[in-house]
Amino acid sequence: MSVDVDNAGPDSTDQETMSPEVRRKLDSTLAAWRDKLLAMDKRQRLLYFRHLKAGTLEFDHASPLETLATLSSTSVPVRPAPEPGKPRADRALYVKDKTDETLRSSLRRIDQQANQAFADKGVWTLYLGVLMLHWVDPSDPSTKIDSPVLLVPVQVQKTGADSPYVLTRTDEDITVNPVLQLKLERIRRRVSAHRP
Repeated sequence: MSVDVDNAGPDSTDQETMSPEVRRKLDSTLAAWRDKLLAMDKRQRLLYFRHLKAGTLEFDHASPLETLATLSSTSVPVRPAPEPGKPRADRALYVKDKTDETLRSSLRRIDQQANQAFADKGVWTLYLGVLMLHWVDPSDPSTKIDSPVLLVPVQVQKTGADSPYVLTRTDEDITVNPVLQLKLERIRRRVSAHRP
């Protein structure tokens, strides 16, 4: 038995003959499925981000664009932030509030979890969150929320026994946080619906 993958789905002529009502229903169904796939509760770390003791790193750079520029061309060593006034290497990423030992332990754990998730699910889950949005949901004004705006796919690697871990961008594209996009769109629709 064989299946012709190229002709398995609707082609452009099927989409052109689809009535507007059918197209609207299809779009509505797809949107509903997408909404159900993305959890929006406080466990969703792409929406309600918080730093963990060992599972996240906070980089110490003047700007998010500086961090992206540092990471743009090659693997970059990850080091604990030096004492104020001490020199820094040009091509390194510095992490706040970590010693050599705690940073090594955190990076080892992050590396293991990312590789295990990829082995189990076939999906790369390690991203550098850039440009944090600090905001308040109108439905819960007492809660302050931090969400990454851009997601940069990265890989953590150990280059040698005495060498520091390095961070490398993967070949995947930088994306806008899809969960944040969906949440803000829901808020926009809710606010628009209540306007006179």
